[in-house]
Amino acid sequence: MAKAYHEALHPLGNLGIQVSMATLESPHIPAHWHDAMEILFCLNGEVRIHAEHDTLTLSHNQLIVFDSKEVHSIHSDSKLYMFLCIHVDKKLASVKFYSDNGK
Repeated sequence: MAKAYHEALHPLGNLGIQVSMATLESPHIPAHWHDAMEILFCLNGEVRIHAEHDTLTLSHNQLIVFDSKEVHSIHSDSKLYMFLCIHVDKKLASVKFYSDNGK
C-alpha cells in the first residue's frame, strides 16, 4: 500500500460525532487514516476496501467500521457510489460494543 495520508476532519463538535453523505465519482481513494473512528455505510454501488493486509468487497446496505488511525483505501469499478459516513471521536463519545453471544 502506498504511503498513507492523514485525512483531517472538521471539528466533530460537542457530541464527538459527524454524519455526512459522500457521493464519489473517483474510482480510487488513496490510503489514508483519521483521528476519529469511521463507519461507512454503502448506499449504492460496490467497492473494494483495502485495510492493513485485508481486502474485502462492500456492497449496497453493508457497512464497515475503521478504528481511529487504521489505514484504509477504497477502489470501485462503479461510475458513481454513495456512502453514509459517520466519524466518531472516541475521546468525546462513549462507545460501547454489544455482543449477541452473551460475552
